[in-house]
Amino acid sequence: MKTVKEIKAFVKAYGNICAYVPEKQVEHIVFMLCMGRDEEEIYHLYPEAVTVIDAYLIWGLALTMEIGEPNV
Repeated sequence: MKTVKEIKAFVKAYGNICAYVPEKQVEHIVFMLCMGRDEEEIYHLYPEAVTVIDAYLIWGLALTMEIGEPNV
């Protein structure tokens, strides 16, 4: 995710579909992921982050498939 608009869209989608984690925590987790923070570090801060991280990775793969960018 590259823009605030994309991040907000993800947070809204996560809230509508999963909603296992409060919105503010989802925002923090996503911003940490976008900044390249290590997943283990995020798990220590937010033990419930596993569903957010999984959804984030799936969302990112879906975006690259839709745009047609090669998967790396």
